[in-house]
Amino acid sequence: MKRSGKVLLVLRQVPLVLAMLLFLWILSSCAKTYPDLADKLARDTDALLVEHHVCEDINKCKAQERVFRGGYLNNGIVLVYKAGDLSQETIQDIMKLCLDAYVLHDRKQTISLKFFRETVQEEVRWFSGVKPFIHLQLKGEK
Repeated sequence: MKRSGKVLLVLRQVPLVLAMLLFLWILSSCAKTYPDLADKLARDTDALLVEHHVCEDINKCKAQERVFRGGYLNNGIVLVYKAGDLSQETIQDIMKLCLDAYVLHDRKQTISLKFFRETVQEEVRWFSGVKPFIHLQLKGEK
């Protein structure tokens, strides 16, 4: 292959390399896949579970995989698993936590709170058909 052919081959690969670098930069700027609000609500939910004696401490709550978080910009999602054994008071306190956060953020954040009787493993299994028994959706106003 002539020298000019090699140069053309390298020049053709430059856009691909630049696109890959841009993609990696975008990924690195997205440190997490959920908003800070969902993270705070999930941590506060874990604390409530400890307060209501569902778990001995935060680490045991996390080990039981009861609370998960997710979402995207201005949309926080909190999922509570194995919630069938929670008292009505515990569920109400978790819902109040979300309602208070919604009001605190001037109703501009969308908050979705779901309670499942099943474990997270049962819910994520393909074709599980698992649905939340409570789904609280607080829609953010524009």
